[in-house]
Amino acid sequence: RCVQETGTWGSVVISSDDKYFFTAGTDTHIKVWDLNKKELVYTFKEAHSDIITGLALTSDNKYLASVSYDRNLKLWDLTSRKVVQIKWKNHLAFIFSVLISKDNKYIVTSSADKTVKLWSLQIKEQKRPSTFL
Repeated sequence: RCVQETGTWGSVVISSDDKYFFTAGTDTHIKVWDLNKKELVYTFKEAHSDIITGLALTSDNKYLASVSYDRNLKLWDLTSRKVVQIKWKNHLAFIFSVLISKDNKYIVTSSADKTVKLWSLQIKEQKRPSTFL
């Protein structure tokens, strides 16, 4: 069974436990899908103000990074479903892609401004009563 959705997807990423996949693109939403059921689980509505071009997950599947034509890098807590970090317009042009290091210490972004930026990923852990993923 295939997942069909309107709009153009700029990025797709699968969780390391193969339970979920995430899509994003021209509609500015990030969608979370159950990989086995091929069903939509949750939508981060208007996650960015412009086309979303990249997604990346931390290796523990707790956080999702997203980048966009709006030149912002956002880090989403997948348990609370809220933004925990935003890098506002640190690139001079839209951001093409995002990667997270396997040790979850760094985020790398590439941009149309012809730069690649390395960000330190420092998240203050909070007690979590349950997990989303």
